[in-house]
Amino acid sequence: MAGNVQPLGQIEKRGTSGGECYGKYTTSTETGNGDGYTNTCIHSGSNSYTSGNTVWYNYALASAGTITGTDNIAVATESICPKGWTLPTKKQADNNTDIDIFSPVLGGMYYNSSLGADSTHGLWWVDIASNSALRYRLDYNGSLSTDNEGNGRNAGLYIRCVSEEKDVSDLTYMQDMTAKMVTNPKGWTLPSKAQIDSLSGGSGDETGGSSIYVPNFSPVIGGNYHGGALHAESTAGYWWGSTTSNSALRYSLYYNTSVLYTGNYNRNRGNYIRCIQAS
Repeated sequence: MAGNVQPLGQIEKRGTSGGECYGKYTTSTETGNGDGYTNTCIHSGSNSYTSGNTVWYNYALASAGTITGTDNIAVATESICPKGWTLPTKKQADNNTDIDIFSPVLGGMYYNSSLGADSTHGLWWVDIASNSALRYRLDYNGSLSTDNEGNGRNAGLYIRCVSEEKDVSDLTYMQDMTAKMVTNPKGWTLPSKAQIDSLSGGSGDETGGSSIYVPNFSPVIGGNYHGGALHAESTAGYWWGSTTSNSALRYSLYYNTSVLYTGNYNRNRGNYIRCIQAS
């Protein structure tokens, strides 16, 4: 498992009591517009134009917390896309005109605490700025085009990732993150209890832990989120597994700043996620 561990994106998300945003540098509540240029924000909600839950990301989150502030024209070289994938360049977005392959969906954008243009547009982030506060976007409104008006980076748009290794003129090599609050990249999955135990040497009660694979796993602390607040954010890290302990609990990997353990925790908590490559 250790050699196949892959972080989901490139930041660990920290929940806020607002439930709609994640702050990389702060745990204060931020909803709607707020300081969406600085904090990494997400909105998850129902959308009649896609199946199930839908997710809109602001640009700070799309760029893994690297493009922040109201005045920033840097190209996004990092993103929350899975390893080996990235946000599309403007040239790639310009070339994406085949609706049948791209299969765009409507849903608009999330801005100032509400959805806009959700019945007429689908909008996806691009890696380059159109000015200090705006980013280009791929716009679907009956046809696909790159919008040179761009969008304020504090708005929530969709994300499609492109493969770094494939010819992106073939749009089958795009991964849609639109309808996924937390996404397991294709070919990756949550670790089973047996896989967690192989790292921790434990059994599920936070005993018998091991530090052997700490260098391989490179864990970070940040605690977990429940009861409207962060807990143990300076002393522990928790990662979900796929195996149930009972109807309310799931096995997880637990790190106490020096040792990895197997634990089991209530599913209403907010823990980190690391995906492993499916065999």
